[in-house]
Amino acid sequence: LQRSLQGLYCTLVHQLLSKIREQTILDDLVVRFKEEVSKDTVHDWPITQLKALLFSILENFPTSVALFIDGLDEMCAKEQDGLIDFIDKIEHLPRVKLCVASRAEWQFRQRFCQVPTLKLHELMAADMERFLQEKLHSFETKGFITKYMSSKIMTTLLEKAQGVFLWLQLATNSIKSGLQHKNCEQELLLRLEQLPSDLEDLYTDMWKRSTDDEPIYRAQAAHYFNLVLTMKNLQGYRDCLLSVALAKHSSTHSVFLDVSAELPFSVEQLGQICEVTKSEIATRCFGLMEMQSVLRSDGSTYE
Repeated sequence: LQRSLQGLYCTLVHQLLSKIREQTILDDLVVRFKEEVSKDTVHDWPITQLKALLFSILENFPTSVALFIDGLDEMCAKEQDGLIDFIDKIEHLPRVKLCVASRAEWQFRQRFCQVPTLKLHELMAADMERFLQEKLHSFETKGFITKYMSSKIMTTLLEKAQGVFLWLQLATNSIKSGLQHKNCEQELLLRLEQLPSDLEDLYTDMWKRSTDDEPIYRAQAAHYFNLVLTMKNLQGYRDCLLSVALAKHSSTHSVFLDVSAELPFSVEQLGQICEVTKSEIATRCFGLMEMQSVLRSDGSTYE
């Protein structure tokens, strides 16, 4: 359902219905769409019925509504005309405000040229430039690249990022990988030219460049992502490096599941396990997961 009008409509319908507390409004919707109530899955809904239901909800919503829709450019190409038609109709609803975000593709520039806009890449340019300077400075001072080449890399990455910080970080990791592998300037320029503009394509490209063990690394990266997401959903559980390390490495499970067992690891051994985990996160997750130092109230830090 991602990148489709059906997915967009379903998401908005679900979010709006979950906010309605007036039973009379819900009862009226059930009466007006009584045939649709019997549908079992998302895929049972034709686009036209979903759209009719969505607009009925918006027109009868008990308060004013603000809708925020990101990634218009990620909608599949064959449905972009339908997306623009949806936005046109939303504009005519008196109590609905709409804020959308997209890369500056032609069809969206044409559609929104007469409405107030913000260019995020201009607002974020200084922060993104500072980020790149910090990442490339050490390579410049060590003589890996010339000052001119560093400036060329920064200009090209900032132009291609179009304000998307995650894209910039992943692309910078790709350039750093080239520098660490002693790529010459011509190879770096080629790497810059070949960087995909789409975030998903860029991640795929980095993955394939980085290792021949792609299936293994993909599974390990998925394991780390799932661990951290699970920890975030556990009340009172802190997703620190040690927690991730102990959960990831099966050799520690039996010890920590047995509350009567003595801890067989020294502080130094636990430190080594954490360093291995830290290294794996860096090499398997390619910038989508990073460790950061957090300052405690007593002045100490943890990762």
